[in-house]
Amino acid sequence: MADFTQYVLPLFEALIDSDSREIKETPRFLGMAFSIDKNGAIATCAHLFSDLDPEKSVIAIQMSDYQGLPVEDVKKHQKYDFAIATIKRSVDIVLPFIPHEQYLAGLDVMAYGVNSNGKIGQQLDLCPRLMKGHIVRIGERPPLAHAKSICEVSFPSLAGFSGTPILTANGSQQYVAGMLYGNYESSIELFKVTDIKSSGDVYSEQIHRVYEFGLAHTPSDMRQFLKDLGYEP
Repeated sequence: MADFTQYVLPLFEALIDSDSREIKETPRFLGMAFSIDKNGAIATCAHLFSDLDPEKSVIAIQMSDYQGLPVEDVKKHQKYDFAIATIKRSVDIVLPFIPHEQYLAGLDVMAYGVNSNGKIGQQLDLCPRLMKGHIVRIGERPPLAHAKSICEVSFPSLAGFSGTPILTANGSQQYVAGMLYGNYESSIELFKVTDIKSSGDVYSEQIHRVYEFGLAHTPSDMRQFLKDLGYEP
């Protein structure tokens, strides 16, 4: 599988000193992004750029060496939770989107992202995690308005995973099979009891287990989003 530290990037909102270009205070973790070409273009979720402080900048941290890279030329899709931007770096690895005919429910996928546990003192407590599972549902009517279609995966999109790609492999070839942007809850009934008292009152108790499925933009949707934003590889 691809070297995640080269391929995915955590995004932060940071106050940058105008002279030294150093970070002046503890940055705020926003989410993830990933490379879509070798010349610095990245894709992520549009909602990560909401409610930003105009005095601060968005930076991407290169996980291989912790270098901070300014995120520039942000373009957010007008309708869907998708955005592209650029950073000043070149990479050797860019994974293609999976071909449409191989994109099926049951496809094994994984996602690598950073889960934020907040601040400890003046340091951010960030925990990288690798989630593995499979696509459980593909459809045309998404549960959220800012998605074009449905792709549910069998693991949740943890806090901070928005914008990270879900990846799959066919032999030695790795592919992007989607991009996480949120969660959808479902439940199953584990226990139910109904009791009718002598007074005629009905007492009922139910216990459910809640399942959280990660939601992802599909590769075909992302191709359309890139086209809508005027991106040409």
